[in-house]
Parts: sequence; C-alpha cells; structure tokens
Amino acid sequence: MLEAVVRGHDGTPDRDAMARKISAGTVLFRSLGKTLEILLVHPKGWVHERTPWGIPKGFPREGETLEDAARRETWEETGVVPRALVAVGAVRYRRTQKTVFAFVGPGPLEEPRCASHEIDGARYFPIEEARARIHPDQEPLLDRLLALLHAVTPCAQSLDAPLRRPRSPRSSAVGVGMCVVGGALETTEAGHHRSWTDARGANGEHRP
Repeated sequence: MLEAVVRGHDGTPDRDAMARKISAGTVLFRSLGKTLEILLVHPKGWVHERTPWGIPKGFPREGETLEDAARRETWEETGVVPRALVAVGAVRYRRTQKTVFAFVGPGPLEEPRCASHEIDGARYFPIEEARARIHPDQEPLLDRLLALLHAVTPCAQSLDAPLRRPRSPRSSAVGVGMCVVGGALETTEAGHHRSWTDARGANGEHRP
C-alpha cells in the first residue's frame, strides 16, 4: 500500500525497508516555454562515474510514509521542497530487485543544488535528455508522468494550459485526478474541483 507507514519512532533508516530493498522518490517536472524538464540527481564517487542519473530517492525512516520519505529525500539531496505530489506506483530494478515507489509533482523554477554528500549532480534535463540519462529501470516513471500530463480534458490543449487527468476507478496508484494550474497541482474528485493549495497551504505543507 503506497501510504503504508514504516513502524518505529527513532528517525533512523528502517531496517526492514532496507532488507526488502524499498525506497521512495519524486519525479519533479517543470515547464520552460514548451520544454518539459525533469529533475534528476547523480550519485557521488568514482565507483559511480558510469552510473546513470536517477530521481531523488532513498530509504524510508522509521515512522515515515512513503510519500514523506520521498519528500525528505528530495529536500536532503537537492534542496528542493516538493509541493503537491501524486503517487504513480513503483518500479523494480531487474538486477537488484530493489523497489522504488515514486510520486509525481511540479518542481520550482529555481535550480536545484547538490545538498548531500551522496550526490555530485542535481539538475533539470529536457525530457528526451532525461530519458537518455536516467537509470533504465526508472525510465517507465517518465512514461507515467507523460501519461498523466497528456491524459487531459478539453480544458487543456498544451503544457501551458491546465492539465487534468480524470479519475480512474481502476487506478490504484493515482486515486484522484491531477491538474496543473499556474505551477500548482489541483485535483478533480467526483466532479468537484479542489485546489491542493487549499489543503496543503501555499508552500505545499499538508493541512489536516
């Protein structure tokens, strides 16, 4: 279950999640004119010189939901604070069998930075370059992002217009529709329009 809480309270990496090779990360995008860009990071160290780039991600800490872990890891690695996010399921690495749960959302226009000693690169790439650089097992996440952005209602005809994904009763990864208006995600649920900023505040923090 995507919103499962990793049990525990001491804030350390969860040993069970590490043993099960479970991590969580974000697929953040921004639109500069007609160019869609994706935020990727690169691991630091000589052993990673040939390692592909990937989404910001990491192991959940004890007591965290997967979304909370994805938010924290993104901030720790890039200095970027994710706003509204939509779950898009998981991918599994073919060689290591590690499972990465991903959450899609709009990123800020400001440039990210290497905020962690674990990475030596953090930047936005145009979607096609991101596809060439991203870890092959993470590439399906780009397809899921594009599916969300292009499954639009008549209200949207381009990336600069509101982008809305109608609710799909068969989708377990995305339970509500998604809309991007002025860089902020909004949702459509049961025929109603609701801004995520109403529920999460201007900076994307969750409100009860």
